Amino acid sequence: MRKILFAAIAVFVLFSCAVTGAMAQEEPMDKVKVRFTPRSLNLGSEGNWVTCKIKRLPQGYSPADIDLDTVCIVEVNGNVLEDDGGPLCFDKNSGAPYTICKRKLMVSFDREVLADIITANPRPRRNPSKAKIIVEGSGLDGELQFWGRDKIKIKPAKNK
Repeated sequence: MRKILFAAIAVFVLFSCAVTGAMAQEEPMDKVKVRFTPRSLNLGSEGNWVTCKIKRLPQGYSPADIDLDTVCIVEVNGNVLEDDGGPLCFDKNSGAPYTICKRKLMVSFDREVLADIITANPRPRRNPSKAKIIVEGSGLDGELQFWGRDKIKIKPAKNK
């Protein structure tokens, strides 16, 4: 009788944990197309901005539906930036340029800050002359959650 009782309790605990875990999962994020320019980032250059073009939003959404304050670079070369001082977010109050078009959104990130992040998070394997960057954001309605990734070339700073 005890074995049956313990088996019934174990099944109940496993079932309730599975249901609770399934309910706790967040909705999956929608993937969007992200493209950075310039395509090659010279770590020694004096430029001001790196532009990120976001397009191919889910059906029913336009670039005007995006909350600009939530558009952030959250990962570089597999390293989550929340662990290293936080993500690099678009800040329209900094004077960073942005453009909202019918089919795409273009936001700019501080080039020097991004270069520092890439330098601090190099790609140890494969091709160290590239950086994989992941961007996330959300919509003004709170429903849209999106992400996208791109790879850019990295040119080391020249020694003078």
